[in-house]
Amino acid sequence: MQTTYTFFTDKYKITPSQYSNGGESLTITFTPILYSAFVPPSNFSTEACVPFGDVSPTSPSAPLGSDVCVNYQADCSVGGIPGGGDCDTLLYTLLESYDLPPNLPAIGGPDFLVVHGSGCPTSGTATAQSIFTDYFVTRIDPTTKGSGRGTGSCFEVTYTPTASPIAGAGASLSRFVGWGSPIVDSALNMVKAGSTRPLSFQLFDLLGNPVTNFNWCATTDGTGCTAPWVNLSYFFVNCQSDVASNTDTDISSPGNSGFQNLGGGNYQMNWQTQKSWKGGCANVEATFDNGLNLIPADLGFKFN
Repeated sequence: MQTTYTFFTDKYKITPSQYSNGGESLTITFTPILYSAFVPPSNFSTEACVPFGDVSPTSPSAPLGSDVCVNYQADCSVGGIPGGGDCDTLLYTLLESYDLPPNLPAIGGPDFLVVHGSGCPTSGTATAQSIFTDYFVTRIDPTTKGSGRGTGSCFEVTYTPTASPIAGAGASLSRFVGWGSPIVDSALNMVKAGSTRPLSFQLFDLLGNPVTNFNWCATTDGTGCTAPWVNLSYFFVNCQSDVASNTDTDISSPGNSGFQNLGGGNYQMNWQTQKSWKGGCANVEATFDNGLNLIPADLGFKFN
């Protein structure tokens, strides 16, 4: 269940994956840090943290109204044991809205970094991953969205001072676009067991340009793979009842099985299903070398 919280006047949401085993507790700790004292991770050395307009004048960490950034530390526990139990199965999405201070009216190249296995604030020797999935701009507040897994992670909202703005006022940009039609991510997609189901997608970089050179990786941890890479892995789930069904996917599509680069940043994975899956349900997780993990289809696929 998605839950909305408030920090000062900023809103943030935590959405757990329905495929976690259950019983996990996710604790979010806010760590204010002066904008001038922020030390970027070693592999994102040009990044600066985003100060929050409504936090800077009131935070005890803001002498004389200095600009203050906020790091989010996510810790998982099971039965009161940090990192215990099934924390490694806890996949969640953090959606955060924040006010920009008057001296930072626009952000150039926004990002959302996570340092796994680290508390906040992180050090200059830390290695971060970019997990930015969506960036939205309303009249006042930008919103940044990213996903994480497990425990002991520090999220940092940052931007690149020398980069051009990624989106103007009122605009929005999603880094990941998929799955393509006829799949409906909000519905249970019907698939004939044993047929081939194409999964199409795009991924954009921080400046809104499509990434055109992804390599297929057979593992989720990148072993033996050349970056940039992508892995698509299926897993079986319990079938959801009393949900909207999409029958447009209940056809067998011709074409070679496996991963295809269609050019221009367009990719397709022809997923070969098995006849033995009839009556069951599964879903597909996309993993990228930059640390991005997504399960685009909320309800997945049912085989008939």
